[in-house]
Amino acid sequence: MLYRHQLVSALEERRGDFVDFARTLRDEVGEAAGRLRALGGRRAAEVKRAAGAPASRVTFPSDELDRERGVVVPFPQVWGSHEEARRWALGVLERRTTFAADGSQIFPGRDVSLPVAAVQVASFENSHTLDGEYSKEISIRVITPGELLEG
Repeated sequence: MLYRHQLVSALEERRGDFVDFARTLRDEVGEAAGRLRALGGRRAAEVKRAAGAPASRVTFPSDELDRERGVVVPFPQVWGSHEEARRWALGVLERRTTFAADGSQIFPGRDVSLPVAAVQVASFENSHTLDGEYSKEISIRVITPGELLEG
């Protein structure tokens, strides 16, 4: 059983750590947003030259940066219903292969009496063919009490 009063006291003792984390995160997000806004006035080739890194080690802006003169690409398509949007998407994706990966995790919690966690990774590949076939792979790993307690 978790004793709320002791938890609150323990969290209060570590308050500074949480405040420092929040401040650092806010600053880093602000810096990243500023760098992203600054890209809007630059050409893609200029960004590539300034990076000075090989293409295998960094992601470069695509031609949309030059075409749109900014990092936001307007999307003019409007639909009146979910069904219209779905029909549009199916038309665009027909015979185009897409791939997605997703990860999930569960942490030790009050729903389970043992300290246990799990990590799941799933991938999906869909060629959007008329037969509707797609492939899906799932991998899950349970984290045992010993692994969790090791740190």
